Amino acid sequence: MTRKVCVVLTNRASYGRVKSLLTAIETHPDLILQLVLGASLVLERFGKAAEVIKADGFEACRTLSYMLEGNSLSVQAKSTGLGVVE
Repeated sequence: MTRKVCVVLTNRASYGRVKSLLTAIETHPDLILQLVLGASLVLERFGKAAEVIKADGFEACRTLSYMLEGNSLSVQAKSTGLGVVE
């Protein structure tokens, strides 16, 4: 029985922590990796980390752009709301 495992990544640090897990999921014969990228991973100003993930051989099934510019609590709350809507 094949099972799908969805992993949501939002920053470069979390990718570094779960990279070996992603590899294990992809190589397991009974698992299908569904990779979702969002937040700073998909923003150019944070170093295009999504391209690093792709270069490592992982393909995102969905990319979510929901971060607004700014550091205030209200901007963070709005970004979170947009992420939930996506």
